[in-house]
Amino acid sequence: MKKYNSEEIHKILYKKESHEVKYSNYICPICKSRIDEFGLCACDAAR
Repeated sequence: MKKYNSEEIHKILYKKESHEVKYSNYICPICKSRIDEFGLCACDAAR
């Protein structure tokens, strides 16, 4: 079974590399990280 690194997994899941993701100015009140263009944050509570 092939092992993937995190960059490859990100590209498979989101069809772009992690440095290409655009972030909004909104901050998650729980984990304090930025919310990205997919509506996700580090803890996934922004959904």
